[in-house]
Amino acid sequence: MKKVMVTLAVTMCAASLFYGYTNIYAKDSLKIEQEYEIYAKNEVQKKLSETYDDAIKTFKINQSDYTYYSLHETDYGLGKDESTTLFMIIFNDVLKKQKQGDFEPGLFLKKDLSEAIVLYKSLDSGTNHLYVYKRDKDQWTLVKEDNQKGKKAEKAV
Repeated sequence: MKKVMVTLAVTMCAASLFYGYTNIYAKDSLKIEQEYEIYAKNEVQKKLSETYDDAIKTFKINQSDYTYYSLHETDYGLGKDESTTLFMIIFNDVLKKQKQGDFEPGLFLKKDLSEAIVLYKSLDSGTNHLYVYKRDKDQWTLVKEDNQKGKKAEKAV
């Protein structure tokens, strides 16, 4: 009986040590994943900023006249309906033309809301792409499209 109790105690002790080890490992693994996710997000944002800055310089845009918006946002300061309309126009004019691997386009909306500029960079060639839209009441019209050689960029993360 004493042997059975000792064996049972040793088994339970070993099981609790194993559980504790796997629990600690899982917590460490989750923390590492969360830290990497933050790191990757920051690196991607830094790379996007570099590509936008290069395009702004290439096309000689006065950045202080514009406010940056991610195309993932749902309201560009125009109201929900007009923002959705502008996104759909950009989707048809820009996003459908992009190649796999090109950098995410950025939207730069003039502070007086009269003009929108979409910029992105091609990964393979470093070419900067510019799309300029003018606003007439609630209608957006593509008035200029341009491509110019820029700095070649490396993939983020």
